[in-house]
Amino acid sequence: MTPAQCERALKRAIDECIKNGLTSLHETRTTALVLDALRSLADKSELKSRIYAMVDLPDKSLVAYFIRNGPEIRDDRMRCVRCVKVFVDGALGSRGGLMLADFIVISDDVRTVTAKQLLSIKVLQTYVGGRLVYDSQL
Repeated sequence: MTPAQCERALKRAIDECIKNGLTSLHETRTTALVLDALRSLADKSELKSRIYAMVDLPDKSLVAYFIRNGPEIRDDRMRCVRCVKVFVDGALGSRGGLMLADFIVISDDVRTVTAKQLLSIKVLQTYVGGRLVYDSQL
């Protein structure tokens, strides 16, 4: 699919959602192609619905981009990216005693900062499988 085709497909899909009363959407498997199309539509003021995009984990370069640069939130709140979506096999939503979550420790509370301040939040630590794999102080 070309970028232009992706933009046209997104516009048609969003129009259909709006026709059915859906004004805010979650895109849970956002690829670089889709993200570029959403950026382009928003920049041209052609994005008619609010989009919360979640980066697709298998796209390692896109995930790396957001790890380096942090969340992407437009001032008009029409499009934001601040999540990596992971699809896994097995029982979703359950936690067992030996299941260890991956998580990060960040410099500020995302619930209390402005949209512009979100971009300056730093990753202080990263844990994978319950083990510390990155510490900004080391």
